[in-house]
Amino acid sequence: MAWLFGLDKQNAEAYSAFFRENNVLKKDLKYYHSQHNSLERRVKGLERDVESLKDELEDLDECVDRQTVSSEDSDSVEIIELIY
Repeated sequence: MAWLFGLDKQNAEAYSAFFRENNVLKKDLKYYHSQHNSLERRVKGLERDVESLKDELEDLDECVDRQTVSSEDSDSVEIIELIY
């Protein structure tokens, strides 16, 4: 009987240790899950910013292209005037 009591005590100690370790791991998991969610939100925000900047860059490229064409047209007019 004492032998069984020794096993029960040993099992209880092991269970207690595993239970404490399990609680620590659960807390860590909650923390990392929270961190993961925060990082996901930041990444999504940065992706939106990148898309916005791409759109803005396209608009600026169009403006530069129009100014270049306009400038080339005025240069052509000046060249034609110089020839005549």
